[in-house]
Amino acid sequence: MIVPRRRVNHGVRPADVDTVSSTTPGPAGAAPGTARTFVPSQAARKRLGDVLVSTGLLTPEQLETALAAQTSSTGPRRRLGQVVVDLGLASERDVAECLASLLGLELIDLSKIVPAPDVVKLLPRQVAERVRVLVLDRTPAGGVVIAAADPTNVLALDDVRLYTRSSDLKMYVATESQIRDQLNRAWSLGQDSASVEAIVDDVEDDEEGAAAAPSGGVSVDDAPIVKLVNQILADAV
Repeated sequence: MIVPRRRVNHGVRPADVDTVSSTTPGPAGAAPGTARTFVPSQAARKRLGDVLVSTGLLTPEQLETALAAQTSSTGPRRRLGQVVVDLGLASERDVAECLASLLGLELIDLSKIVPAPDVVKLLPRQVAERVRVLVLDRTPAGGVVIAAADPTNVLALDDVRLYTRSSDLKMYVATESQIRDQLNRAWSLGQDSASVEAIVDDVEDDEEGAAAAPSGGVSVDDAPIVKLVNQILADAV
């Protein structure tokens, strides 16, 4: 099992208000502070566009351009932050920082975190990719620590609670690209492990067959260990 370089800290109390934080430090990559138990409220839903302008990331004219692109695009409605990034008006991290500031949450750098694959997989991959959420850890009280690209998506958070069987969410904000990279890593590690196990099973079967075969009937290339090495090299290409 892959363990985090630095474990996500569990010191977060259950929420009875919109956001509650503990006094213990968060994981590596997060700003000073901790993950928060978060329930989006109307007060927290001040428009992201206003924050992007007030922080100087966008001019009012650029915001209007982004809003126009958002409403005119076909297909599923894109989040304003994604439109801003797609138009090259601001970086993904800058938008994530504004979103975290707006919601009173911490921004976490997932490139410095290595969550265990079995923890990440508490949320099925298809669901995690759809809601843009990465599960980082479990808390001693049965809650889960997550990183979300859009913490205001209440329906997505409901899905997280349903699949992880936890109503207590400790949340960080993260960029969508870093969440996607971590999901790919977790599932590729699982697939690699399964592939190696399958190869080992095949090798064991071959060893049994070789033991039963007449002497001299097996070439060097057919030797179990050679087949194992060849298969690993082929899978690596």
